[in-house]
Amino acid sequence: SNESTVAAISRHERLHLLLNEYLQSDKAKEVLRVARALKYFINAEDGKYVKSFDLVNYWYQTHFTQEGYSFNDYSEEIACDLYSGALKMSDPEIQAAVDEYIDKIDAIIDGSDVGGVRYALDIDGETTPVDVEEGRNLVALHNLSEDKLLRVIELGGFPMPSIAVTTTDLPHENYGSLTVVFGRETIDPETDYRNVVYDRDAWTPTTPTVDVKLSNEAVDALIKELQDKVKGYSAYERNIFSFFDGKYRTNNGDYIVSDMDYTKESFGERAIRSSGIVAAYLSEKGVNVEPVYAERGFTMGWSSFTRKEATELFDFVGITKDITRDNATQEQRDAILEKFIEYRAKERLGLMRRFKKDKTLTVEQVKEILRGEYDDGHVSQLFFMAEDFFNEKRPKDIYDEYATLEKMQSEITDKQDFYDWFWNKVESTFEKKGIDNDSDVFDSRGNRRSFEQRHYSYTAANIVRAMQHGDQEGNIPLGMTAGALAAKLSKRFDSIEDIREAKEYLALVSEEDLKAFNDKTYELYDELVTTIAGRTSDFMSDSSRRDDVGDILGKCAAVKPLTIENIKRKFSSETRGYNLGYKFNDQIAEQALLLFESLKHIPTTYFEAKPRRVVGFGEIKTVLIPETASDKLKTQLSKKKIKWQVYGEGENARSEIIKTMDDVKFALPETDSTGEKISPEQQEFFAETRAVD
Repeated sequence: SNESTVAAISRHERLHLLLNEYLQSDKAKEVLRVARALKYFINAEDGKYVKSFDLVNYWYQTHFTQEGYSFNDYSEEIACDLYSGALKMSDPEIQAAVDEYIDKIDAIIDGSDVGGVRYALDIDGETTPVDVEEGRNLVALHNLSEDKLLRVIELGGFPMPSIAVTTTDLPHENYGSLTVVFGRETIDPETDYRNVVYDRDAWTPTTPTVDVKLSNEAVDALIKELQDKVKGYSAYERNIFSFFDGKYRTNNGDYIVSDMDYTKESFGERAIRSSGIVAAYLSEKGVNVEPVYAERGFTMGWSSFTRKEATELFDFVGITKDITRDNATQEQRDAILEKFIEYRAKERLGLMRRFKKDKTLTVEQVKEILRGEYDDGHVSQLFFMAEDFFNEKRPKDIYDEYATLEKMQSEITDKQDFYDWFWNKVESTFEKKGIDNDSDVFDSRGNRRSFEQRHYSYTAANIVRAMQHGDQEGNIPLGMTAGALAAKLSKRFDSIEDIREAKEYLALVSEEDLKAFNDKTYELYDELVTTIAGRTSDFMSDSSRRDDVGDILGKCAAVKPLTIENIKRKFSSETRGYNLGYKFNDQIAEQALLLFESLKHIPTTYFEAKPRRVVGFGEIKTVLIPETASDKLKTQLSKKKIKWQVYGEGENARSEIIKTMDDVKFALPETDSTGEKISPEQQEFFAETRAVD
């Protein structure tokens, strides 16, 4: 039954919790390997083994706490599970370690073992044991690129940053080459109610769309300035106009650029592919910008031929200046068709051999394969192309865009100089930035809204304002996924103490285990959605139904408490009044609940902190920057009085530096074991100890 399945899960996962909370010796690591081997439970329906992690949180809180049970009631049962798991592994060394620790587990639970106490205080002649504090090894890190940090400095603060709360033992090197290190006060929910910390990556809102409005008058003046440099070359003038008008001009006449594209590199990379702008740059430097002219190609349907290629084709099929569509006999047309089929067969011989996986395929065989694709209509197309080919009055010289651009680009001796030249001109057209406020393009009367009406002014506070719209967890624009569901099921911590107690879960699994778990949960999610939505032969209909079911499951995952009855009730309310043909019964609701509970405990290497406010520069402890960081960044950091430190090359170089930064680590409680507040003097006294009381 599913009930026995749940019991099996909870026993094994309670064991995980015990081992991580109480066993700190080197030999305990061997026991942890046994615990990892007990990550399986039997799915009652199909008998398959499915991976699951850390379900103890759910079952302990909802079952044992409510019914008054404690771990003491299950010590023997847990020890038996552990020993059984070791026997299954047939590893004598680990079995011996398990035997040694079974008694210790029981002793820890009933309180007779003081092995977990490192210190004791003598108060009025009585010895008071003090719980071991593992030491301060939690850190708050925000990784980003240099360009993004410069934008943050421009704003005057970090608007709702995603901060990784992790341990110094776990490298955190993704998401950017710079690491901003914050202190505990930046993420502590008790310091500021707006500081939210989740027990995983909660897929919280990212920076909203920011647009740059260029001055219409300035852009029009720049277009004219560039066109004047290539005056007399109409192709260049048209190219310059289309560069701005075609890419950046909106329907209401404004020139709008995405803030992410408003960079020297982005504009430079696009401009260097514009023959008109490159010609204007070269003309300013006195370089000859005469375009390249060439004969226009010859077309037959979707095919295009140079004069040389067309000559070879007509010679092969037997079309001459004297044989035209007006005087060719049917016999001549049949012969031309046969030769054209042979021409195509020779062209496609190599492709057909690879496609058919037959290297012995001949031209004659390919001709027979292709024969059904060609008829007398293709002969007529050949004659039309021949008329153009033999026309003596046909223009010989036309502007060759590609050859001209290639010639212009070859004249650029310093690419960075070109980028600087063009960026200086573009920057002069800047008018303002705005944050997309998600309003419609048109108002209720059908009038097009202006840039100002569709954007908030560009401030850090307004970015926070925009980010607070919509879902704050599981925020995904392209439909529900297993990952987004897991994010919606994330749990919030209430204090640093909660984070400290949960930090062991940051190191429970390897990358391989994490990938295996993610793969399995995605498989289970796909299976559940398919069961509910069904399958049809219509791909588009299937995709739409699956997206709809995913959205409904996202809403079901948010019900509280998370029970089968509440899930059924929510699914019913979301589909009431619609005959959608979705299958949803008690068994499927139970399947959804088990998936939700598994997703709630996806392993992670960091907790996500999301201060729902602007985080000021004063909260930064230091910024780790690579050796390649620009002087501009260093100057800006120093100007804002932000400490920075350069890290060198090598794997996990940043992490190694962070390990030495004692002033940024936090995990030491702010109260003693009785709940009494520890004074700043007491905190300083205990700063180098592993116990506080």
